[in-house]
Amino acid sequence: MDVVTLFSRVAVSVVLASGLLLGGCQGGAIGVAGSEETAGGALVGSKGISAAGAVVDIPRISAKAIDAAGWGDVGFRVVTLMDTDFGAVSKDSADFHAACGRLGWNDDGLLIYMEIHDATPVEGIKLWEGDCVEIFIGREAKHNFDRIQFLITPGRTAEFAQPRIEHFHILRLGEGLRPLPEGTQYAARTFDGGYAVELLVPWATLGVVPAAGLELGIQLQTGDFNSGRPQFARWSPQIAGARRQLDLQAIRLAETASPPMLAAMGRETQPVTADSLNVVHSTLRLVADGSFAGKTAAVEIGGKIVGKVTFGDVRGGSWTEGALVWSAELSGDTLSGNKLPREAVVILPGGTRQTLAIGDVLAARRQQFHSLEFTFQPWVFAGETLPQFAFKQPLLADILSGGYTITTRYFDADAKPVDKADKPGRYGAVVEITAFGETKKQFYTLYRVADGNALAWWPTWYQLEPHFTIKGMPEGFGVDSRVWTDDPGRLFSSQFKWFFRGSLDNEGMFASALAGLSELPADVLAGQTPPHPTQTPDARHQQYIVKLKQAIGDDPGYPCSLITPKTYQGDPNKRWPLIVYLHGSGTRGSDPIQRYEGDSPYLVAFPQCPADEWWTPAKVVAMVDQLIATMRIDPDRVYLTGVSMGAFATWSTAASYPDRFAAIAPAFGWVDIDQATWLKDMPVWLVRGDDGNPDARAPIDRLRELGNPNAHDSVQPRMLPHMDYYLYPTEQLFQWFLQQQRPGKP
Repeated sequence: MDVVTLFSRVAVSVVLASGLLLGGCQGGAIGVAGSEETAGGALVGSKGISAAGAVVDIPRISAKAIDAAGWGDVGFRVVTLMDTDFGAVSKDSADFHAACGRLGWNDDGLLIYMEIHDATPVEGIKLWEGDCVEIFIGREAKHNFDRIQFLITPGRTAEFAQPRIEHFHILRLGEGLRPLPEGTQYAARTFDGGYAVELLVPWATLGVVPAAGLELGIQLQTGDFNSGRPQFARWSPQIAGARRQLDLQAIRLAETASPPMLAAMGRETQPVTADSLNVVHSTLRLVADGSFAGKTAAVEIGGKIVGKVTFGDVRGGSWTEGALVWSAELSGDTLSGNKLPREAVVILPGGTRQTLAIGDVLAARRQQFHSLEFTFQPWVFAGETLPQFAFKQPLLADILSGGYTITTRYFDADAKPVDKADKPGRYGAVVEITAFGETKKQFYTLYRVADGNALAWWPTWYQLEPHFTIKGMPEGFGVDSRVWTDDPGRLFSSQFKWFFRGSLDNEGMFASALAGLSELPADVLAGQTPPHPTQTPDARHQQYIVKLKQAIGDDPGYPCSLITPKTYQGDPNKRWPLIVYLHGSGTRGSDPIQRYEGDSPYLVAFPQCPADEWWTPAKVVAMVDQLIATMRIDPDRVYLTGVSMGAFATWSTAASYPDRFAAIAPAFGWVDIDQATWLKDMPVWLVRGDDGNPDARAPIDRLRELGNPNAHDSVQPRMLPHMDYYLYPTEQLFQWFLQQQRPGKP
């Protein structure tokens, strides 16, 4: 195995726009002298509009000064870029963000010019933390990870009065930020309401020889950080479905330019409304050049005209939008796998037809269905009757899915099946929801109180004092009174007040909280021992979910891919060390790397955390148990490491189960310093960043104070700082791992 390749992408905060329309932003419309004017209808005249997603021709242009001045009508015209994910804004909104640009080439290099409408300047020490332009260029367009990137800021704040630029190479791991290539030229210019940038990329930087017919890949993106949340406008391939960050727009060097391009359609997944049981609605939002204001376009889906869009007033000085409500029937064929159309044909004024992606509408409905709110009636209950599961909006659930079924199974605190609650305490529910031809399982904690009279109190009884004392808690809840009369901060630190108050607004959390508090051992309640991380209500809930999954025969851990040594099959009696790698938040999802063999002295496990979840210590350990049971792994040489979110999970999992791991190596992640108490005998290698944070070494200092002789740290740079890629000191780290075994083992 090439140990240098063990890295993670985490907390990616760029390239987030869900759909863009390049519709015709002309420079003059946002106050730049000398830029081309576009009369009404000019975009749909004899030149027409380029087909979305097609290779576009970039014209040869004369040598020119790089001064960020307008190009007039020179070059391939990239018209309105805007963030359709941001939603509609008023035409007078100061938060409006859009861009347009031009591309060309000559013997000197590839030339890019962009104008950005951004009324409020914001720039940070790190270029990607403020208003900026990002340009990606690759020698191929599809699935391209061999590309270079430029970040340019305009330099229009008092603190940063000059434009700045950074250059990255995203192919070779570890190279990241690199010196500006020789011959690169750039400039920025500000104007009322925005700024412009211009860039010349020498051909030597791309390693190609310029000639008509040469194809490359490019992506243009702008970032705006002055609004309530960042806005990103982007020009990249139109994809009917989830966007792939590695794809670039295909461009071809030519003598003349392709017509302007409409690159995508803004499609909003609106809450469903219904005229009858099986009719659902989607909203298609078209964003176009301001020259279309007041004009009408027809929309064709599945070979039929489904409606017309009338564009409104000009907004932001350069663009207009219109919306169409499209009804789509969810038939049996659709639900059985025949997906709804993913493309729409927009018939523009003048007759030009433009095919645009509308995405997977059925997938959008499925996602909306699975995000519907539900409840148990109630979560916290009295008596033997177990509560029923139901959607809060059952008719909407039926409309979205075309019909669904719910099956609920119940379990006691030991995860044994029950049909009634015969005593107070924790109960579990396994809910199976069948819709869209698939069944999904969900797992929950319920709680039976000791005295039903307590339920009349809970909406009003609580009083949370500044020092985390709680008064008036009904004894009928079945929780030892010492939890309320003593300082709960001693049990759950400063998070207790936040957690418990939040649980009162969510009956599911309230049930988990009461169940966990009712199960606290006597020595903790008496203050004789501090609570272990596995004894918090949330940890107890997660442990119980693992038990429920085991009880019904489900895998309680995470899906996992493995690197296995080439010689793994050679000696059937040999036990191998195992490294478990927990990725960062940006890699969550359902697409783990494929299993393959490598030349290494250990196995490496790559579990996959589902989207919108966090690593759970109980599930990590359950996965390790499954690997030990099915693979030839030495249980005394199991090592845990992770990046960012995975680093936090590394700390918390090791603190919760310190007897399960021989050593840990958290990298670039936050830690609750109190967890160090449970790791005083654990070999720890902390990998921290080079950002100068004085608190980064605090966990190691604390471990050494506790007498840990094998706690140390190292500083490593981030590969691509703006996208939070990190690089391990892998060779040394893994050799260090192999020197560690669980305490007491030879």
